[in-house]
Amino acid sequence: MTIPSKVYWISNDSTVSNLVLTPISYTNVTEQLDTGTSIGEIERSELPINFYGKKGERDLVQSSEIQLNNDLSMKVVTFPFLAIASQVNYRYWGEKKDEVEYFITTPTGKTDITSSDIENLKDYLKDNYTLEVHPLGKESIYQTVNNSVFNKCMTLKNSDVPSSLKDDEEIYFLGGKPGGYGFVLKKFNGIISNNSMDPMEK
Repeated sequence: MTIPSKVYWISNDSTVSNLVLTPISYTNVTEQLDTGTSIGEIERSELPINFYGKKGERDLVQSSEIQLNNDLSMKVVTFPFLAIASQVNYRYWGEKKDEVEYFITTPTGKTDITSSDIENLKDYLKDNYTLEVHPLGKESIYQTVNNSVFNKCMTLKNSDVPSSLKDDEEIYFLGGKPGGYGFVLKKFNGIISNNSMDPMEK
């Protein structure tokens, strides 16, 4: 499970964004309930109240906008929902071969993805496991995530080390790893919201 945020880079004549996916552990599932359906053991997951959110822009969690220099400012916007990438194996009755589906789900629907997307996402989450957050008291998990991503960006801004000498791993959370994780963040960026161009496209 992940919670998506976008880091917006705002200049006088354009706005671009980087998608950041914050890992959320399945240990946050408080219970799983049998749905009583006749097809297998289908369960419904229950999450703590920290995860409650509605659809719509009014529930977007937005950081303050920070001026980086005379021409560029930055802010973080966190979406109030989970984005869950899944691999589902199944077999039709009478068939010997398993079928596999890969998809990502958000409140707006399910989008098919590829096995490569799943592997690239696993690579991204493995490299950026330190981004994982847990519920803090009664605070909205989306506010917690927004604070975490914003602080990560501010760490880069406040570093005394010249950008040309920074450890590449410092920008992995923005997709800055060589190869760009197969540009899976660019792809998911378009699935979650296509209002801004992803600078990792080029």
